[in-house]
Amino acid sequence: MALLKTKSNKPNKPAFSDPALELVYRSWQRNRERAPELALKVVEVYAQAHGVPVQHLLRRFAEAEASQAPQAAPEAHGGPSGKGAATPIPPLASEAATARQGPEEGPSASHVQDAILAVQQSKGDPLGVDTSKPLLGGGSRYSGFQGLEEIRYPVDCCTPAAPARNRLQDWLSWLRDLIENTLEEARRSGDVERAATLEELLALLEAKGLEAGPVKLFLLLAYLGRRYLREKWGRKASRKASQVAFHLPNDLLAAYIGVDRVTVWRWMEVLKAAGLADARRHRSWAVINEQPGFYTTGNVWLVRLKPGRVRWDYADLAHPWRHLDEDREDGHTAYRVLWPQGKGKGKNRKKPIRPSLELLVRWTLGIREAPPPEVLLTRRDPTDIAELFALTDLDPQERPDAIQALAERMAHNLGDPHSVKFYMRVLWRVVEGKVPATAVYNAYRAAYSPIRQRLHGEGPGQVRRPGALFAAILLQVPGVREALAA
Repeated sequence: MALLKTKSNKPNKPAFSDPALELVYRSWQRNRERAPELALKVVEVYAQAHGVPVQHLLRRFAEAEASQAPQAAPEAHGGPSGKGAATPIPPLASEAATARQGPEEGPSASHVQDAILAVQQSKGDPLGVDTSKPLLGGGSRYSGFQGLEEIRYPVDCCTPAAPARNRLQDWLSWLRDLIENTLEEARRSGDVERAATLEELLALLEAKGLEAGPVKLFLLLAYLGRRYLREKWGRKASRKASQVAFHLPNDLLAAYIGVDRVTVWRWMEVLKAAGLADARRHRSWAVINEQPGFYTTGNVWLVRLKPGRVRWDYADLAHPWRHLDEDREDGHTAYRVLWPQGKGKGKNRKKPIRPSLELLVRWTLGIREAPPPEVLLTRRDPTDIAELFALTDLDPQERPDAIQALAERMAHNLGDPHSVKFYMRVLWRVVEGKVPATAVYNAYRAAYSPIRQRLHGEGPGQVRRPGALFAAILLQVPGVREALAA
């Protein structure tokens, strides 16, 4: 029910006889909108000090507020048009803790002082013994409330839930502001060509949104750049930096978007002309196939995070982003990520596996993950489980069927058809990141090796229970037993 707020020159009459409770109530009224989490914290501190439920205090506060508010005119409830000067009741209870706050809002000194004074000035139990009555303090102006002992409506029955934040819309709004502010800067500097490109990009954003290739590419680059800054130097770095440079092979970027690498470069031409992003090849000294020289390790991406134009620095390209010879020896290459079983030729040419977004983030941080070299086969082996490494890249709705099919194949190959659920649990823990995919793959190869030897006559192949051998090897990996037991 909406209440009409009116200004009065007379000070509000205390709602509670206890000064400490009155202080908590006034602090809750003043801070519930600008600092809802802290307002609720003050109430929780007082409730804990006096051994009363938080919901009970919030209910009493709402009743006190209703008793002190002047009766609203009929127009305040909407009138014939459904619109009025009414102010909705602010969120209470759990809504107060989850209400949306500005990114830069924080508790002030007065907020903390309220919480301290409320506890220091608390003496005895001002709530009394009988808590079933809606005690409104000594000076309630509505005597009719004293008779409402049996009819007590819950405070948050009609409070609308806080709307869920659309993170994608936040990113699009941020990009729109960035382009508009950069456009103003380009116009002031007299850069006509760059201003024209920014106008075209802004029109493209308004017309197509994420369906526009340059928009999609820039948002992905901006996300990777902010994650890179946050993981390297903390949250403040991602908010304060005006631009960011990071290293990532173009093949991984194109595979994630689902386009050819040439398309990525075509979109980059638009972003480069707008001054919002740029990319250059990174070369470093390495010895490849006993041939020393400078080799291309990938691309360095420069992304603007605040209005302005990207500007290259010597350190952006001189930084040792990658040791290519070591990554090649360890098998940590983009080729192994995108084609774990080989690319193929002609009609047998395979499409690259779509990497996950978190994999791209780890690669920007120098944590280059890829399937082990043993996965690269010259021909398709029906007993191999190389698709294990692609489970995390599947869409959520595709994972259950893929996991069940792979678990059934693993159980069949290891002669353990009654343990399909166990293999499914293992695969789900791989998707959740609790069990390393490499550990599962190596355990499976070790358990299936005796069967392969027996089938191809390469050895005795003496193993009674390959499934038990698989479980025993896998459980030796630190953390796997706890992950499967959870």
